[in-house]
Amino acid sequence: MKVFASIDVGSNAVRMLIAGKEDGEIKRLRYERRTTRLAKGFPEGNRISRENAELTAKALREYMEVLSGFQLEGFRAVGTSALREAVNGREIMEYLGREAGFKIDVICVEEEARLSAKGVTGFLDIKTAMILDIGGGSTEWIIWSGGKLVKSGSIPVGVVKLAGMCAPPGFPCPKAIASIEDASARIISKTGSYDKGAFVLTGGTASTLAMVDLALESYNHGLVHGHRVNMDRLHEIYGMIDRTTPTERDSIKGLPADRADLIMPGVRLTINIMVAVGFRELTVSGTGLPEGIILELTGA
Repeated sequence: MKVFASIDVGSNAVRMLIAGKEDGEIKRLRYERRTTRLAKGFPEGNRISRENAELTAKALREYMEVLSGFQLEGFRAVGTSALREAVNGREIMEYLGREAGFKIDVICVEEEARLSAKGVTGFLDIKTAMILDIGGGSTEWIIWSGGKLVKSGSIPVGVVKLAGMCAPPGFPCPKAIASIEDASARIISKTGSYDKGAFVLTGGTASTLAMVDLALESYNHGLVHGHRVNMDRLHEIYGMIDRTTPTERDSIKGLPADRADLIMPGVRLTINIMVAVGFRELTVSGTGLPEGIILELTGA
């Protein structure tokens, strides 16, 4: 079996995927995720803090130790919106590269959307769909039709940024709601003329929604990937979380502690876009950017 690995240095979390290819089939061997929130504090100046950079470096060093136990055929590490947008992004990228011992490619929004689409459609049987990838610092939208990416775009709105706009006790607040409404309008203005088919959601919000809906004790890729949630249930989940304080959310089964303050802005953004487009159901994709990188490395 040939082994490949990818790392996604995101605005909220750092993800590592190790996968093998045998007889033309891709198998997940190991998946790791660490919350480091590179985009935390962006509303106050688009600067990555030293503290969050060090948390990210620690995660990357740990990943490097894991990777050293594999003989890799291919490897790529990428950075997304936080490293793209931060005024000290290049400085932090170079620091992380030195600490980790490997190069980090900061990819443009077009490449991020393309790789996310590849990762989603490579593992879900969809012909026509609108794919939404909600991240910590940005949200990518993708129109997929006829087995190819037709159009894509990105808006600089993500759950870490939205949560950071609100003073305690947190989301919702007028500024964040206005940002969500503006983001929804901008996406609709770009996608209104396209046949959208199904609605596919990928990223942390998608996985957390599935975990809460299924009341999972821990992440289970086999159950999360392909799970469907209708609009009525989305409103129920949002209302259930809204009725709790941030400290009470530990009691919600399926809601990871490190996403307790991010799930509400993620679900609210999802609902707004679905209402604007006219979707009544979403399909959760447990695959995305890391899987897209793997597929590209394997030549798939």
